[in-house]
Amino acid sequence: MRFRLATTADLPACEALLAADGRFSCSAHVRESLPTLWRSLIDGDGAPRSSFLVWEDLQRPEAERIQGFSVGVFLPGAYVDAELAQPQPYLAARVYERMSRGERPHLTMREIAKGSNAGDLNLVLLHYVQRQYDLRHPDTVALNALGPASWHFSYAGYRMRRILWEVYGQSHRDNMLGWGFQQIHAFPETDPPKTHRQPFWCLLDREHVRPAAFDAMSVWVFHPPTPSLRLAPAEQRVVLHALQGDTDAAVADTLEVSRDAVKQAWRRIVDRVAPVLPAPDGAPTTVRGAERRRVALDYLRQHMEELRPWSQP
Repeated sequence: MRFRLATTADLPACEALLAADGRFSCSAHVRESLPTLWRSLIDGDGAPRSSFLVWEDLQRPEAERIQGFSVGVFLPGAYVDAELAQPQPYLAARVYERMSRGERPHLTMREIAKGSNAGDLNLVLLHYVQRQYDLRHPDTVALNALGPASWHFSYAGYRMRRILWEVYGQSHRDNMLGWGFQQIHAFPETDPPKTHRQPFWCLLDREHVRPAAFDAMSVWVFHPPTPSLRLAPAEQRVVLHALQGDTDAAVADTLEVSRDAVKQAWRRIVDRVAPVLPAPDGAPTTVRGAERRRVALDYLRQHMEELRPWSQP
């Protein structure tokens, strides 16, 4: 089992998983529009406007590989304030409804960079869907084991204000409470015999991080270091794909650039990383030879803030 950034080729499988899951409620118009709306989140402005992740089992036939997916977007603070003031279930459906009307409720990359600089990002999780939810099932065990790593890959390094997540069913709600989220609303069950469909709103706020929040949360997303390398967006995307295990050839195909362009990006990346790597005595060191890329990648894996949108103060 592994996680990776979603591509447009994954959207039919994600749509089928969402339909089979049966807990997301929306209008027929939104349901029909979802593939187009998801595509805009993956491809918007030449860079992703969201964190759209899939989990796949490479040992399964290609048509059955995707075992789960998640979608998170950054929304304006005023938008989230308004939702919190008048809470209603199925927040994701309302976000999609606005998108389907040609509105843009989510932030652009430039707005994300500005919000992250100010520590004022508001993340809303629109979906988290698994093919299998039985906690004893081997697929669930394997997928859940990747939870912390996939969360780190998706959101570490952003400087957030709060995270709002609408989950369905008491078991998922209990998982969120275990992660340190607060339950702020429990909506009536729309179908009482199916308690797994009951919507709950769970919130994680920088100003009120509970002791139960998983250990690295305050560093990962609420108080990350300030980026110093100033990598270009194209360079950041190369690293993100490398972190999920892609070869240079796969990165080139995904980003629709030449392999030479990927290699040139790596030269710039390792040149920027080398001066900040500490030597045993604390003095800067120069990384040479075949180890340059590996060491740079290891460093950036621990400094995800360098891979997030940034802007000049």
